[in-house]
Amino acid sequence: MRNARNVQFELFVKLREIKQAAAALEGINNLPPKERKAWAEQYGRLVYTAFNHFIDDSNSVLRDVSFDSSTMQLSQELVISLRDTLVAVQQILPEDKKKLRS
Repeated sequence: MRNARNVQFELFVKLREIKQAAAALEGINNLPPKERKAWAEQYGRLVYTAFNHFIDDSNSVLRDVSFDSSTMQLSQELVISLRDTLVAVQQILPEDKKKLRS
């Protein structure tokens, strides 16, 4: 098991990464529908694969969470951000790619 400081740092990094991804997805989601559809057709598989890997990586960090308040707060923020980003990903992806595991 990793020590609490390492887990906190990993949670902080994951949270930062997911917030950056969410910001990028928001920009894509704000494209005109035709451009968004073309983007999704070109990059949808990449986004789908990357997000699945990100979920797996995040789960491995969350497995080692201790119960101190700052770590739990970071964990909660990460899970909420993952959920919100999942919604954004699902809005962009073509229908056949919308079944992401959480």
